[in-house]
Amino acid sequence: MQKILRKRILRDFKENLARYLALGLLIVLGMYIVVSLIAAADTIIVRSADAAAEQHVEDGQFELFAPLSSAELKELKEKGVTVEAHFYLDYEIGDDSVLRVSAIREKVDRAQADLGELPGEKGEIFLEKRYCEEHDISVGGQVAIGAHSFTVCGIGTVPDYEAPYRNLSDSTVDSGQFGIGFVSVTDYEELKKEEQSLQAEKYVYAYLLNDKLTDKELKETLKGFCLSADGLSKLMQFLVAKDNIRIGAAADDVIINKMAGLFAGVLLIVLLAYVISVFVVHTIEKESEVIGTLYALGVKRRELLAHYLFLPVVIAFVSGIIGTMIGYSSFGIRTQMQDVYNYFSVPEFAALYEPYLLIYGTLMPPAAAALTNLFVIRRKLK
Repeated sequence: MQKILRKRILRDFKENLARYLALGLLIVLGMYIVVSLIAAADTIIVRSADAAAEQHVEDGQFELFAPLSSAELKELKEKGVTVEAHFYLDYEIGDDSVLRVSAIREKVDRAQADLGELPGEKGEIFLEKRYCEEHDISVGGQVAIGAHSFTVCGIGTVPDYEAPYRNLSDSTVDSGQFGIGFVSVTDYEELKKEEQSLQAEKYVYAYLLNDKLTDKELKETLKGFCLSADGLSKLMQFLVAKDNIRIGAAADDVIINKMAGLFAGVLLIVLLAYVISVFVVHTIEKESEVIGTLYALGVKRRELLAHYLFLPVVIAFVSGIIGTMIGYSSFGIRTQMQDVYNYFSVPEFAALYEPYLLIYGTLMPPAAAALTNLFVIRRKLK
């Protein structure tokens, strides 16, 4: 009897080949989009966090009217705070864009080169990658800043400008109009002396905390000793990293893709499985007399149920595997990550393959198909 049922499966597949192939193709396409979208989001979320940690991303920053004194810096150090000056000057470049220039960093928010290297000699500059892409700048090119011409020695990223907003109040990133660059300490001091920047030097400090002090305690400490002669605080702004829209922006942007992708994948498979169940129900109605005969010959309902579930589950399983493989390919993940690379300033990331997503992409489609068809087919066989 089981041999007869197996032959009927093959015959049913041949008779409805076009339908099953079309639905299988839809499942392949759906799982490709869902898996590649989620895998790209996972890659951005995990890899960007790892890169930020390697580059010693700041715990926060503060801006002052005047620089800290040696005594004030010493007091912060004794309290367990690593503080580094991230002073900068803004310059208008020949194409009317603005380039923010700082001295190269050593402790906090360190630069990472995708191409070339960090500035080591006088007359060299390291530029943020999105600005270079928008202005077609490559390693070895020349950039005029003030009265100086700098050679581009490297192109890459810094974690505190993952979303390179010029101002924290900006709503969109425009890398065509704004970028950042880093030069040696000597070159920076010379630029400052020339006084050709768009505005006065900004006194921004980035900090890293240890277990001895919290952000709130640090802020109170700054309020306490950052006082001008007239008793007014020199503290203009205090911003912790979690509230900084420039930091971790790429991960924040794609997290919704991951959540939506996981939900949409299940919904899509359930809908397609229901369509398959409609075909199966049509077959059951057409073969009602044959089913009656099979019942009379001793075939049990659960055996017929397993028989009619076989094709939907197998098609969903095979299609899910194919869609997952395509989604996991460099074509799938890289394509989904391109929007992030075109907007945010992040390093080139190697694709991340999370085990849960492999299970989701291969087992969720047949499981969803089995549950959906089980409910519909079982009711019909009654």
